[in-house]
Amino acid sequence: MEHWRGRRARYVAPLRLYLFVSFVSFLLLTAFAPDSFFDATGDNPDAAMQIFLTENDRAGLDDLGADDPALVRWVLQRGLRPVIEAPERAEAFFVQRLPWVFFSLVPVFAAMLRLLYRQRERFFVPHLVFALHFFTTAFMLYVAGAAVNALSGTLLGSAISLPILLVLLFLSLRRAYREPPVKTLAKQACLVAAHGVAVMTALFLLLIVTGLSA
Repeated sequence: MEHWRGRRARYVAPLRLYLFVSFVSFLLLTAFAPDSFFDATGDNPDAAMQIFLTENDRAGLDDLGADDPALVRWVLQRGLRPVIEAPERAEAFFVQRLPWVFFSLVPVFAAMLRLLYRQRERFFVPHLVFALHFFTTAFMLYVAGAAVNALSGTLLGSAISLPILLVLLFLSLRRAYREPPVKTLAKQACLVAAHGVAVMTALFLLLIVTGLSA
């Protein structure tokens, strides 16, 4: 990567580029967002976040007793219930804080790179620069995919953008860390899996915070 070699004057600062692209991305995504962000009934398949609860499941929220783990009771009744009962109010809080969640995931992604490539690059900042560029690219591809989905009425954009992102990630890892293809592919699989867990965990925590604030 040119930025790693000290040739930074020709390039926009990675953090500034990320902030600009992420701001524009979330702004544009509101134009392609579904009418309802949350769906707890299963009636709106276009909703961005599906919370699958049957009538029995929702009735079970009222039946939680002392025999159920305290943490489970707290999460379901204090965190999840307000989102289900007041989705419009919860949606505003959730969407407003979503950019900050993804911003917080950038150093997490960089830390994962540091663990996987600590023998190649022992300093944290180069991994952070890589993560900023990766997230910037991911935002642009996601917006392009969302636009194609909206215009075509299908999920074609998402079906195309995800494989492209994975290919670009592989090529970027190869170029930046200069390891053999098989080793790079194995580390990419670990990176994607760990990052997927981190994203789901962050979204779940944001959902709980949203419920507490609703």
